[in-house]
Amino acid sequence: MAEAYLSVLERWGDARAAWERVREGAGTLYDPVVVDLLEPIARTGAMEIEIGGSVASELAAATEQFRRFVREAGTSGISPETAGPAARDEDLMRQALGGVVALSHFARVINASLSPDEVEERLLDIFTHITGGRTLWLTPTPGQPRFLTVRRVRNGPPHLLGQVLPLDGEPFCRMVRERRVVLAWLEPGQAPGWLVDEEPRFVLGVPLISRDQLLGVVLVVQGRRAPYPFNQPDVLAVIASQAALSLDNARLFEQVQGRLNELMALKRFRDLVFEQINTGIVAVDEDGLVTLTNRMAVEILARAGYAPERVRAPRRLGDQVPYDSILLEQLASDRPLEPVTLHLRRQDDAGGSPVVVTAQSFPLFDEECRRVGAVLLVRDVTQERELEQRVLRSERLAAVGQLAAGAAHEIRNPLTAIKGFIQLIGQRVDRETGAYIDIVFQEIDRIEQIVNDLLLLARQPQPRLKRVDLGRLLGRLVEMVQVEAGAGRYHIGLAVEDKLPSLNADERQLRQVFLNLIRNGLEAMPDGGRLCIRATHDRDAGTVTVEVEDEGVGIPQEILERIFDPFFSTKDHGTGLGLAVSYGIVRNHGGHIDVESEPGRGTRVRVILPVAGPGAPEPGDPGRRPGSTGGGL
Repeated sequence: MAEAYLSVLERWGDARAAWERVREGAGTLYDPVVVDLLEPIARTGAMEIEIGGSVASELAAATEQFRRFVREAGTSGISPETAGPAARDEDLMRQALGGVVALSHFARVINASLSPDEVEERLLDIFTHITGGRTLWLTPTPGQPRFLTVRRVRNGPPHLLGQVLPLDGEPFCRMVRERRVVLAWLEPGQAPGWLVDEEPRFVLGVPLISRDQLLGVVLVVQGRRAPYPFNQPDVLAVIASQAALSLDNARLFEQVQGRLNELMALKRFRDLVFEQINTGIVAVDEDGLVTLTNRMAVEILARAGYAPERVRAPRRLGDQVPYDSILLEQLASDRPLEPVTLHLRRQDDAGGSPVVVTAQSFPLFDEECRRVGAVLLVRDVTQERELEQRVLRSERLAAVGQLAAGAAHEIRNPLTAIKGFIQLIGQRVDRETGAYIDIVFQEIDRIEQIVNDLLLLARQPQPRLKRVDLGRLLGRLVEMVQVEAGAGRYHIGLAVEDKLPSLNADERQLRQVFLNLIRNGLEAMPDGGRLCIRATHDRDAGTVTVEVEDEGVGIPQEILERIFDPFFSTKDHGTGLGLAVSYGIVRNHGGHIDVESEPGRGTRVRVILPVAGPGAPEPGDPGRRPGSTGGGL
């Protein structure tokens, strides 16, 4: 019965579970009368186990119980001659149970930590409390399996740390070979000098074995007598077995914890990459459930007015998000789909140019080549397309400018002669014919203006820079245009930000640009309407933005891409040079023009200029609000 109790305690370190196991065997494995007899004793022992609250108190209780067990095992109070069999059995069981209670306390001390260092420290504390001698903890020397190295010391000098114990001599080779506790009386010369110096010593060796591996050895060195009477050798074996199991578990836990920390660090790094990469990523499983959506994928659709909660995972694929149709198609294919370009119109009715997105999807396969889902990569290429358009437009302007310069010179010379002869003819004709001459003069002036615009397009004059009060300039233009347009049909509103800084610019050229934009806005509203002009300052970017917004007929997308091309015009009598020249002037000032338009809703032209003037870093999109996109040109 005691052996069964010890077996369960060694396995679980739980006194209550051990005793319940004994009770289950009553009537079959064990005499029920004896079990009933020991019930109050076991209950008393269990109560003692629950008393201790700290490791120190548990260790003190375990030591006291162990010493009591040793005393009772060595000197029984019952005389074998006078006591009957029942009394002797009861005395033996009481002694055995006392040893088990002590072991239970020791088990709780050892199992109270999952740190290998703490388990080793508590193991040394146990042996130090039991024996009172010098206690050493030795572990296998790395790369030298036949040697042990001292790692911890109790009741000994610090210089013992790092000492090496060979395992090729007795009794230590027997301890490792037979894997059992050994006690030996060693004379000087029978062991290393640091272990046994000038006087003989009792040396107790307790190996800790787990999973057929030597974890370490506890050595107790005592000079006067044996550490304790070994009439119960299995007690130390149980302590060693429990300690080995706890130490092995603690080391495994430490390894698992270290690996878990590595995995957590890797996951955090992966999450950082996943969230901060400048490409949108959307992953979906084979059932059409969106499982992953990174920050950029949500942000790209937010620029087109889609609410983040409509995009974020988890959700089911449907028709509410532009990405979904691509992913649904990819789930039905084992090959990556061809890249597509999406022009995402804003969903919040804010108008403006679309967000241009490139998207490509790929199937996902597991290690057995079974399709388990799909992933979509999306990029916002709106600004890239705008930059491409600006480069192409600049190249076209340069090519057309060279052609226009040659044509203008060829036209100007004969035109000057024609104008001179017409003036002479006009002096010699009657009044009726003179009226026709006046019409000819008007058309010649118109041709001259076209020629001048061609020359201006070909060779933009360098701006004559000075400080320009932009608010005052816009105010004068509004007053002039209001008089030209007449009262009642149009309402022109001007909003200038307080403390708008002056620009380093050519006032005459800026006047030409803004006058052209204002007149274009009014002409886009043949039945009248409201024209809004706003001037704002972006302090961080060092730029000023002027917006001219009308409520006119708007510009179709296919035409919007060509409005700055030379000679392109939608007006019946337009030359197609006004916006091209304006574009060149703004570029020469280090700025750029964005246009947003929607048929039936009107057009907004945004001019962005650096406060410092030409030569300052070119503004990227300083006037753009978060989420907006421009048809940058």
